[in-house]
Formats: sequence, C-alpha cells, structure tokens
Amino acid sequence: MARQALIGDKPVARSEDARRPRYLFSGLLTCGVCGGGYTMVGARHYGCANVRNRGTCDNRLTIRRDALEDAVLNGLKNSLLHPDLIREFVEEYSRESNRLRREQSMAQAVSRNELAKVERQIRSMIEAVKDGFYMPAMKDEMLALEARKAILAEETKDQVEEPVLLHPGLADVYRRKVETLTEALNEEGLRTQAAESLRSMIQTIRLIPEDGKLAIELVGELAGILALTNEKNPRAGSSGVRQLTLVAGAGFEPAAFRL
Repeated sequence: MARQALIGDKPVARSEDARRPRYLFSGLLTCGVCGGGYTMVGARHYGCANVRNRGTCDNRLTIRRDALEDAVLNGLKNSLLHPDLIREFVEEYSRESNRLRREQSMAQAVSRNELAKVERQIRSMIEAVKDGFYMPAMKDEMLALEARKAILAEETKDQVEEPVLLHPGLADVYRRKVETLTEALNEEGLRTQAAESLRSMIQTIRLIPEDGKLAIELVGELAGILALTNEKNPRAGSSGVRQLTLVAGAGFEPAAFRL
C-alpha cells in the first residue's frame, strides 16, 4: 500500500508527489541554442543542462528562478492576449473549425454512399428470399449488413455542433483569472490547482541568449487559454529579464510578440 502525505486536508500518495513538478515551471524550460532542458544549477538559478552535464552547448547564461517566474506570470497576465493575438486566435479557430467541418462533410458523404449500397444489398437479399432463394449463410450476411447499416446511419445523422464561443471580453476575463491564479499560488490549499491551471496554458518556455542576456519566449496553449476564459471554470515587476516574446500556439502557425 502506497504511503500517503496530507496536502491541505486530503491524503495524496507520495508517488503522486514525486510526479508533481518541484517548481512552478519545471519541465517547461528549454534552451534556445541546443533545445535541451533548462534545470536548476544551484539553489536559485536555472541553466542549460547540456552545458553542465554534457558540455555540448555554449549557452552558459543562467536566470534566477524567481525572476523567471515573475516574468512569465507577468507575461501571461499582461501580454499573451494582446489584441493582435486575440484576432489571430479567432481567425485560426474559425479556419480550423471550418477545416474540421469540411472533413466531417466528406466523411459523411462517403458513409452515405456506403449506406445506400448496404441498403441495396439488404433489399436484394430480401427480394431473393421472397422469390424462394434461400441459403443458411444468408442469415449471418443479413445480420452483418443490418449491423453495418446501423453504424452508417449513426455516422450520417445530422449533427448539431455547438461551437466554442469566445467570450466577448476574452482579454479581461483571462487577465482577471490569471491574477486570481497568481494570488492562489500563495494559498496552501489552492497552490497545486493554481499551478496546474497556469502550466496548462504553456507549451514551452524558451530561454534565448541575446546581447548577453536571456530573452524569454513563451509558447502558449490556446486550449488552456480558452478553458481558463470559460466563465463556468471554477477559481482556480521588474524581473531582470531584458525582453519577453509571446507566441500563440496550439497547432497553428505562431505569431511572436516582443516587449
């Protein structure tokens, strides 16, 4: 039986604790030079793991953990839903939705053609039986055709899709909820859930050497952002960093913004 520890007032298996990221953005940081991970290289700093462990990268710049977290949280709160990004999100979402609908229509057309063929086969078999032609194997064949007909009928049934509605005040809702989540990081009972919600909006954080300092590139997950701005979703300064790049990502072509 797994040993358990108490977090808040709920027991959590220690194996689950082991899988939980130790720091807020652990596992999301990558080196902009070699693509390797950025890990803790001391009590307070992140550095390229390939520099320290393999010597295969020349990016020796480090960044304080608190400075990185402040920069990313400020970026999530203030910049990731820039008006230009909101417009791109809406355009890309519409294009992707239309593409999926076209694929669904094509698949339904194929299913409708097959359904018509199956129905003709069933009618032909029924007519053969009515004309006195019957073989024992026809029973199994008829059962198989009827089963296939039921599947195809379901596939070709008109489906009313409810599109994901983008909240008219998307940026304000998003910013308010990121602020709430940031505050929740300081509350013992809410810290874990808040951290998970914040991490869900980030695909990658790239640390890129530029002019002797590290620029931060944030690749955001559109799915996590849209989930956060759903009103039904429950509550869940100076960083010393020269600039912050924010990239809208979710399988779409990214658009970069620098501060």
